[in-house]
Amino acid sequence: MRNRSIPTRPFLVLLALIWSWPLWAQSEGTPAAAPFVDHVRVAVVELEVFVTDKKGNPIEDLKASDFEVYEDGRPVALSHFRPPQAPPAPAQAQPKPRLTIPGSEEEAALEEAAERAAANDPHYLVVYIDNLNIKPFERNRVFRSLRSFLGREVQPNRKIALVSYTRSLKERVPFTNDPSVISRGLLELERETALGNTREAERNDTLRQIEEADSASFAISQARLYAGSYHNDTMFTIDALRETVDSLAGLPGRKALLYVSGGVPEVPGEELFYAIQDKFKDSSTLMEAREFDAGRRFQELGHLANTNGVTFYTLDAAGLRAPSAASASRNVISSAAQLDSHHIHNLQAPLIQLARDTGGRSIINTNDPTDQLLEARRDFDSFYSLAYQPSHAGDGRYHRIEVKVQRKGTRVRHRRGYRGRSLEQRMSDATMAALLFREYQNPMQLEVTVGEIRRSDDQYLVPITLRVPIDDVVFLERGPLQEASLEVFFSALDAEGGMSPVQQARVPLQIESARMEEAAGKRFGYEFNLTMRGGSHRVAIGLYDNLGGGESYVIGDVEVAVR
Repeated sequence: MRNRSIPTRPFLVLLALIWSWPLWAQSEGTPAAAPFVDHVRVAVVELEVFVTDKKGNPIEDLKASDFEVYEDGRPVALSHFRPPQAPPAPAQAQPKPRLTIPGSEEEAALEEAAERAAANDPHYLVVYIDNLNIKPFERNRVFRSLRSFLGREVQPNRKIALVSYTRSLKERVPFTNDPSVISRGLLELERETALGNTREAERNDTLRQIEEADSASFAISQARLYAGSYHNDTMFTIDALRETVDSLAGLPGRKALLYVSGGVPEVPGEELFYAIQDKFKDSSTLMEAREFDAGRRFQELGHLANTNGVTFYTLDAAGLRAPSAASASRNVISSAAQLDSHHIHNLQAPLIQLARDTGGRSIINTNDPTDQLLEARRDFDSFYSLAYQPSHAGDGRYHRIEVKVQRKGTRVRHRRGYRGRSLEQRMSDATMAALLFREYQNPMQLEVTVGEIRRSDDQYLVPITLRVPIDDVVFLERGPLQEASLEVFFSALDAEGGMSPVQQARVPLQIESARMEEAAGKRFGYEFNLTMRGGSHRVAIGLYDNLGGGESYVIGDVEVAVR
C-alpha cells in the first residue's frame, strides 16, 4: 500500500487540454462558451448491516420495513435494500441477491438490475500482519488458522492482499484470488522476525527498575522513557494502518481489513504508572500517563475506515494470556495480577473498538481462532445492504449512524458513522485505486489511446486521447443545442513508485439538436498532453457525467523511451 498523500516524484504535468471534436459536435461560427447546466450529484450512503440472534446465528429473512436507520439521531428513508446473498453453491451458478426500493412499483425491474450488479460485486480483503506488535511464535501459530480461513474465502469475485508492517509498510501479495500465492506469502512471513518479544523484554526491565526504585521520581522517569518509546511506535503503527485504509478508499464493492497483531495499547505504558501508584501511594502519578494517550488517534482511524467503507476484523494473536514472568516473580507490587489484567485490557481495547465501530468482529482470548474466523467469514455472505440519500452530501463533517431492527432478540452490527466526501474526493480516490491496484469498472466503455510522444527539454510530451460513446452521456436541451458536462480525473505512477496528485478538468460538450440522431452510436474524443520522464508509466483516468451521474475508469501503460 503506497502513501498517496505525498508523491515521491512529481513527474506528471498537465500542459493543455485540446478538444478533439467530431465534425458534428460544433458547426462553424457556433460560440464555444461553456454551457450552463444543473449538476446532479446524488450522494448515497451505503451500509452493510449484520443481524444475528443472541447465539450469533445470522438472521436472513428480514424485510426493508424491519429496519430503521438514523443519522445524527434523525430518521432517514431507505432508498435501496438488499437481503443477504446466499453462500456460494459448489459447481453451480451462485444465487444472486435482490435489490428493492421500498414502496417502488417497479420492483421487478430493480431486482433484475440488482442481480446484474451483484453478479459482479467485488469483495476485497487485506490481511495485515503487524510484525512490530506481535511475537513470532504467536504469529506463526495463528497462521495455521489463517490458511484454512483464506483458502475457503478465495472465490472469483473475492480478492485477497497480504501486507506486513515492521516499522515500514510492505505489500507482500497484491490482490489475488489464487490461494497458492497467498499461502506462499504467509510462508515467507513465517521466516521473518517479529518484534513483540523485544517489547515485552523492555517492559519487564522497566517494571524491575520500578520495583527497585527508592523514589517515585526515578520510577516515573523510567516509566516515561518506556512509554515515550512505545507511544512513538504506536503512532507509527496507526499511521501505517491509516495509509492502508486510505489506499482502499476508491475500491468498488465490499472492503475488509483483517488486522493480526499482539495488541496495540490505547495508552502506552499506562500499567507502569499504576505500578508506581501502587508502590508509592501517589494518586497523581496516573496523570503522567495521559500524555501518552492514543485513544483519539484510534477513534480517528475508525472514522477514516467508516468513511472509506472499510470494515475491521481484528485478531489478537497472543491468544489466552497468562501472567508474565515478571508478574509471577514480583514481590514488591502486591497487585501483580491486577496489573497484568490492566495491561491486557489496554492492548485489546483498540482491537475491540476498531471492530465495533466499523461493524466488524474482534477475535481475542483464544489460542485457536479457526472457528471465530469462520464466523467472520459468514459476514461476507450474510449482510443486508441498505442505502439512503443524505441531505448534506460532501459537507466534510462526521455523521453518526444508528440502525435498529424491529424484531426482538436480535443483535445488529454496522459502521457507526461516516465523513461526508465531495464528488471530487470520491472520484480522486477511485482514480487512485485504479492506478494502484488495477481494480476499476468501465460501464461507459471509455477508450484511451496514446499519440506520438515528443521530447521537450529533459522530459517528454505524451498526448493522450479519451473517447466516450455519445449514447452513454446525458445531454440537456438548451435552445438549438444539446449540452452535456463531464469531468475528467487523471493521475500517473512510474516504475519507481513515484505518483502524481490526481488532477481534474471540466469537459463541456455541445451538439446541435438537429444532429443528435446523426451522433447516435458515435464517440467523441478529447486530448490532453502530459509531461513525463523517461521510463514505464501507468496512467489512470476517471470520468464523471455531471448530468447523468455515471462514472467510468480506465488505466493504460505508457512506455516513454529515452532518446
